[in-house]
Amino acid sequence: MTSIEDLRGMDFGPKRDFDIGVDKVKNNGKNEHKTAYYVQKYSDTNLLAEAILINNLPFFLVNDETGTISIQEQLELEDKILKPLDLISYVNKPYTFASIDQVNLFIDNANSGTLDSLCKEVKTLWKKYVDADDFHITICVADTIFTYFQDKLGLTHYLFFVGNNGSGKSNNLKIFHILGYRNMMSTDITSANIYQFLGITEEGVGTICEDEADDIDEDRDKMRIYKNGYTTGQPVLRTDTSYGRKQFRFFTYCFKVFAAEKLPDNVKAKGFNQRIIEIPCVYGFPQYDISEVLNPAGERQYEELLKELLDLRNTLLIYRLLHYRDSVPDIKVNLQNREKQLFKPVLRLFNQTKVLKDLLPVISKYVNQKRESNSNTFYAFLHKTIKQLIENQDSTELPSTDIWQSIANPDLLPGDYMPGKKLSYDSVEFGVISQKEVVEILVQVFGGKQSRNRQKRSLVFDTQKLERVGKIYDLDTNIKVTTAVTDVTDVTDVGLDRFTNRDQTGEKTTTIVNLNDNIHNINNLNYDNIITQDIIRHSSTTINPSHPTYASSETELK
Repeated sequence: MTSIEDLRGMDFGPKRDFDIGVDKVKNNGKNEHKTAYYVQKYSDTNLLAEAILINNLPFFLVNDETGTISIQEQLELEDKILKPLDLISYVNKPYTFASIDQVNLFIDNANSGTLDSLCKEVKTLWKKYVDADDFHITICVADTIFTYFQDKLGLTHYLFFVGNNGSGKSNNLKIFHILGYRNMMSTDITSANIYQFLGITEEGVGTICEDEADDIDEDRDKMRIYKNGYTTGQPVLRTDTSYGRKQFRFFTYCFKVFAAEKLPDNVKAKGFNQRIIEIPCVYGFPQYDISEVLNPAGERQYEELLKELLDLRNTLLIYRLLHYRDSVPDIKVNLQNREKQLFKPVLRLFNQTKVLKDLLPVISKYVNQKRESNSNTFYAFLHKTIKQLIENQDSTELPSTDIWQSIANPDLLPGDYMPGKKLSYDSVEFGVISQKEVVEILVQVFGGKQSRNRQKRSLVFDTQKLERVGKIYDLDTNIKVTTAVTDVTDVTDVGLDRFTNRDQTGEKTTTIVNLNDNIHNINNLNYDNIITQDIIRHSSTTINPSHPTYASSETELK
């Protein structure tokens, strides 16, 4: 076994070139013409390598096809050499170990862990530092662990903590910064910061926390990154002119968390807002102040609490290394479109665990509240108004004046016309609206077409298209989210491909069992019987706490 003294004597090769992040290896040997890339992690079908520091010296923890974890100075690939970052090169918090013996101890402990046991530990720490409701804690706990498998699943939602000063919203980011996978946390993050951090080597190399994100909707470049960065396969092309002109493909996919006093504007950041799960934060009384624990200043109790956080952080990384190549069974959920994309990835990861019975009711509650909110938007009001006009006039061609008079009607929508502006209406519920704005929405969203009748201005609607659009606003607001296993998804699928329903071959049964009508009685259910499955087995192992290679966990989350 290599000792720390041996580690200190090792030659780590050339220092990092901070402009381009690569070095030419010139050792007069077989690697003479290879380029060395400095990376935080690397994965392929045969291995997973994670950069760490042992006694402040850089190494890789590598799990290869043998299934064992080894410590390596570098990875020599066919066309390049990969080296771990040294301490000063990190913009996020590195994973640190005091010695090789400590690494081995964490490996031994993680070998007996399960997703259920990890969730219990993560939940205990979240509840120490955040005083919040069940949804808040449950989704944060699940997402903390989800970040360690984000690159496998290839699709994610974002979290957005919103609240006034003193509400503790930033404390949530600090916990994600410590426990989340390779998290970079900052305020006023620029698009260049994101490109540099997520890099060009592979997707999902870390996670991002952005605090004080109140004006995030004013940064168009960053908005474009965040709108597309929820899934793999959507890189951004940029040209580097430092050494001539060379085009790079920068990745943008990763789990992201934000905190601000207000949500982004619904118009400027519509696509972004559809990717976030907003979590309101209110003043609470947590057991400990995370800011004090992260800066213990010699206080013994805080030092012990900080060690507890860092130990769990290292455990999560080792668990990822041990189980990265485990396959994740595909599931069917009774959600569609954006709702499905928001929640299916995390439900897949925790399917067949005891944690799932905590996730399903809080997700159901959130989905119902979101649907109810959508049904009360201006778009929903417009849709209802147009449908009523078509029914009353028995015609799909509606005069523009009739549409405007029906909308700017104090009996239906309380408000007043703007002084001197008969085409603008100041509504109590939706603020100032204009006839021009209404027409644009009816054409661009509801599919209305301008009539060719020059004698009067009117819009012609397709009733079938209106019905399809209306499904967004007429969704059931008393849904109970359910899951069922369908098949083991091939590990080569990434991003949205993983969430596309496909016909399967072979014998298989799929049963979706509705949860108890009283969602509060879910803890009384025998959860082993809720999901019926007949999985088409692949040769790889399934992430499943009931698998014989896992130790069973008898304690449920409380």
